Amino acid sequence: IAQLDKRIENREWAPWCKPGTWIAVHAGKHYDADAALALRIDRGILAPSREESVQGAIVAVARYVGTVGEDCQDPWFVGPVGWRLADVTAIEPVACRGAQKLWHLPDDVLAQVRTAWAAARRQPQPQRIETADPSYPWKEQ
Repeated sequence: IAQLDKRIENREWAPWCKPGTWIAVHAGKHYDADAALALRIDRGILAPSREESVQGAIVAVARYVGTVGEDCQDPWFVGPVGWRLADVTAIEPVACRGAQKLWHLPDDVLAQVRTAWAAARRQPQPQRIETADPSYPWKEQ
């Protein structure tokens, strides 16, 4: 979400927050090498390596705008429930312990995320979309 043009987050459940809610995007401590390999093989997308990836931190802020289901044609959707994200802004990582499902940020972390988000919004947002296949819908930028 923070490093590629992924705007669908796949889950087995719909979030409890209302569309329009701003959420912090947390990068967990586990790097999913199988998912990175699948992105490369199935979609030609070069995901950041383990070494390039931030872990255990808030890495972006996004607005949750609703859910999609099985009729969704977005190539990032694998279901069963896709959360649509908009206004994604990558931020300087803010260290934060994660939790399952949706959770509220501790006040000190929230303050740091707000500061990082404000700083990031003043900067142009580069898109890091790399593909091995030039015919894939997302071109290198």
